[in-house]
Amino acid sequence: MTSANDPVALLKVRCPGCGQKLDLTHLAPFSLVFCPTCGDKLTVPMEFGAYLLEEMLGAGPHATVYRALDRTLEREVAVKTLGDRVRADSALTARYLEAARRAAGITHSGIIPIYACDDTPAHPYLVMQYMSGLSLARAFERQPEGMPVAEAVRLFAGVAGGLAAAADRQLLHLNLHPGNILLDAEGSGKVGDFGLAMVLWDSRNSLVVNRHRCHPVTRYLSPEQLRTGQADLRGDMFSLGAILYQALTGRAPFPEAHADGSRDRLPAGQSNPAARRPEVPPALGSLVAGLLAEEPADRPQAWVEVTAVLERLNKGYKRPRTSAPPSPVAGKKKGIKRTFRVQTPVTTPPVAGARPASQPVLRGWGTLVAVLVVAVVVAGLAVGAALRPSWYTRGIEPVLLRLFHQPLPAAGAPATGLAAPPPPPAAGGDAWLAGEDAGGAGAAEPPGSAAAWSATPQEEGAATAAAPEAAEATVPATPPPVITGADGRPMPADLDFFREKDALKQYVRSLPPEEKTRAIETVREISILRDYLVSLFRFMPYEDRRGAGIRLRDGSVLHGSVMGNAREILIRPANGKYRRRAWHDLEFEQFVTFFDYYTRCRIDKAPAGIRGRDARHDAAADQFRVALLCDWYGRPDQAAAHARQAAELDPSLRERLGKLLPNTTF
Repeated sequence: MTSANDPVALLKVRCPGCGQKLDLTHLAPFSLVFCPTCGDKLTVPMEFGAYLLEEMLGAGPHATVYRALDRTLEREVAVKTLGDRVRADSALTARYLEAARRAAGITHSGIIPIYACDDTPAHPYLVMQYMSGLSLARAFERQPEGMPVAEAVRLFAGVAGGLAAAADRQLLHLNLHPGNILLDAEGSGKVGDFGLAMVLWDSRNSLVVNRHRCHPVTRYLSPEQLRTGQADLRGDMFSLGAILYQALTGRAPFPEAHADGSRDRLPAGQSNPAARRPEVPPALGSLVAGLLAEEPADRPQAWVEVTAVLERLNKGYKRPRTSAPPSPVAGKKKGIKRTFRVQTPVTTPPVAGARPASQPVLRGWGTLVAVLVVAVVVAGLAVGAALRPSWYTRGIEPVLLRLFHQPLPAAGAPATGLAAPPPPPAAGGDAWLAGEDAGGAGAAEPPGSAAAWSATPQEEGAATAAAPEAAEATVPATPPPVITGADGRPMPADLDFFREKDALKQYVRSLPPEEKTRAIETVREISILRDYLVSLFRFMPYEDRRGAGIRLRDGSVLHGSVMGNAREILIRPANGKYRRRAWHDLEFEQFVTFFDYYTRCRIDKAPAGIRGRDARHDAAADQFRVALLCDWYGRPDQAAAHARQAAELDPSLRERLGKLLPNTTF
């Protein structure tokens, strides 16, 4: 966007935590820094014309998508910049943008709106609505046993309507999969990337090459597309049926296609999701089975056949239910209008010297009693803050901290009151570990890293978001000790894996191919654990209910509740002010204790029904990552115990555990 001779534009951003204006001009885009005033973590944005790119949402060979701020209209948008492979071919770029313009001409709630595009050769891009719910693929990861039927019907009624509106304008998708169905803040689904597969199709290439280039995900493609590369609107219907089947059952109906494009067929009767989930309505099960028919002639022949069924079912789920039917009135016949007579109050003349009936007898006394009650409550809180008995530290203090010093849980937070486990960084996000980064924005710190350990100097005595009344000097930003396993494996004492990036690269390169793949996947899972622990602290401080204390690497033990931010741990004893400790001051076993504590909280607070099932799934995800962490740090017995608990809570994790922990029995 700017040449080397252009003056450097100042980049000043307000911290979302405290409002302090920070000068980020000379920092690398998308690197992580910490506010010196409140300690909040923020990502360095990147100037891009009228837009401020604030976060990289995903990157692939054809495009990179960012969450951005449209500074002209002050709204959040998504900016998609085309990749090198597309930009290198001017004809391909023109076809891509033409498909985007055709999609932009369709106005429907089931299609992602496209606000603008630019075909400048140096940086062609699209500007679209930002979908804060991210992709349906992420939703499937969070609901491995399937979505609630009503939610699936509502979502896919909108998606099918969008596909029907596009087909009316002669625009087919032909590459539909959960990754390009995105969710907005209300959970409504919208379809993107219309026509991209046909844009990338090159008649000079073979069918196998085109299939690999245009369809990285093949389990949702129709049989005719796999065989010939061609399909009509019934091909999109097949893909929609396959995604809807997974939404209802928790599993895709087909595996990925073989190299020759063939695919195993479903057994007879298994294309109806009601066979795996009996509560699926017969009309919905029949629709999905029809959409998954092997031959196009056996599927619905027009989108109206699909949308009519989904809309009818959706209306049925929306229909309000009355608590009880109105009671019949004796002697009244149906159709006769009922009338009601208003009763007028009977009044009596006032008696001399009597108090008016409308005047409250104890109005003055009631006000006095209310003031006394408020005074007693305030005095009780003041005494609790001074003496800090157990009823105050466990019941009152966490509430006050969340109200005044911590961000409140977002809408839709889990019923357990804890932060939900974050998804691991995308598979492409581990290039830094494999040694494949090539510099620039794409080689910036991955999500979850703490690379800005000393990038931003911390002011002496600065308050933190977790502890406004610091009792000790701020922990100096000294690098933690380096710990290396017997096989040369780096084991960060503070769980900051990105800080050990170079050592990790060297270690991974020395491994055989199979072990290298396993190590990369393991680090991708456990490298987010420290930031995840910070988010858990923010939702609910850790309480040492068993009296074991907080164990430090030097052998000492502290007692009290624990909070923390990205820089330090804050321990508050039963009567006293916070004690600050660096993350690497903690003994490794203490990290495991933290996660075990929050796992118990999830299970103990899990409600009944679907939300309880989600809480158990979150607990299983926690134990899964702790098992990998213990194995990485050379504790096989602990790894086996946590893997066993993860598999008991969520049996679907057994396969991944067996793959990543091949030498562990659980």
